[in-house]
Amino acid sequence: MNVKISSGEMRFKITAEELEHLKKGIPLVERLVVGRQKLTLAIDPVGVSDDFIVSYDENTIRLLVSAPKIQALADLGHCREGLEQVTDHLTISLQVDLRTQRRQSA
Repeated sequence: MNVKISSGEMRFKITAEELEHLKKGIPLVERLVVGRQKLTLAIDPVGVSDDFIVSYDENTIRLLVSAPKIQALADLGHCREGLEQVTDHLTISLQVDLRTQRRQSA
């Protein structure tokens, strides 16, 4: 999983293998050490809303995604854009990294 956070945007990019984990209901978790702090980034396939929901506390950023959204991402196939949701102040996107797929199949 690769997460890019910039002004007004959060982009979650996952591999095809990670997409399969999400389809099975298995969350994706990355733990990073930033300075002396630990940061956890997660995509959790337990969302019940049609919208992406981002929750955060001081050590964790979590994207909650519903099973229908995960299936919609899988149904896109080889699509660079993925799924995107725009709110008042934040654009959230979930994409499958096509470059990783190409490298693994080579």
